[in-house]
Amino acid sequence: MNTRLAAITVGTCAIVGSLLLAGAPASAYDEPYDYDYTVPSSDTLALPSEDTVVVESDDDPSAGGTANPQCASEQRAADKAQEDAVTKTDIANAAKEKDAKPYSDKTEDLMREAQKAREDRDTAYDKLEKCENPAAESNDSAPKKDDDAPEAEPDKKSKKDKIIDGAISNAEDIEQCNQKGDCAYVWGGKGPKNFDCSGLVWWVYKEAGYKWSYRPTGGLLSTGDGVSMKSLKPGDILVNSGHTGLYIGDGKVIHAAGNNNGTRPIKDQIKKESLETFLNNHSGMQARRLKL
Repeated sequence: MNTRLAAITVGTCAIVGSLLLAGAPASAYDEPYDYDYTVPSSDTLALPSEDTVVVESDDDPSAGGTANPQCASEQRAADKAQEDAVTKTDIANAAKEKDAKPYSDKTEDLMREAQKAREDRDTAYDKLEKCENPAAESNDSAPKKDDDAPEAEPDKKSKKDKIIDGAISNAEDIEQCNQKGDCAYVWGGKGPKNFDCSGLVWWVYKEAGYKWSYRPTGGLLSTGDGVSMKSLKPGDILVNSGHTGLYIGDGKVIHAAGNNNGTRPIKDQIKKESLETFLNNHSGMQARRLKL
């Protein structure tokens, strides 16, 4: 009797469960994305513009490890935020391609989530930079020197100037190495012979004595201070969401241009070109200045 009752009970539960599933709305069980994140209202968070480039396209997303072991937790948080930003951006872009304007509420929610993820990524990299270079933060708040104080001797450069000069010199050496065919563009390359765009920028400064961890273009977008193109100085980093280069002064930029799916000659993969050409070929560029 007990065995028969148990069988009837199990069968009844299975039938009821099937009926519940069959009668439920499709969206309750076929939802492709499931997030616990609460989306801010449109009053406080603007949607990204249609021409915004938001997908990493030229970088190896893997991190290179922090330059300061005490910043390991900040590095992990930045790496996680970068992965989250790329994932949610890809999902939002896919939804936009399938949806028709005006976008549905669901697509707009995904777009807001992607934007919030990119903002969180920028914040995470900003915290990492402050951890790795606390001296830069203290220098920002340090009192200004007395105007009547004697100026430093012109032949004695500051540590900051030496790092910038070293980074530019390293970039020029790499460009010359490429012209000889000894250095090349390799996706994910971080030196000393193979570089991608962000790997080049990271390596030239690291070798010049600046302590910082590798970060992809998404991380460089929030590194240092933003400056206008009219205020460019040698050593400034030019970056958008998919590419980056180093401004070396005299209207010139050095960058790892890529191999164009293997069709670009090796001697043209890491190049020096005019600032005007660089900006024309790479829209949406921002200028960032490291806090040295």
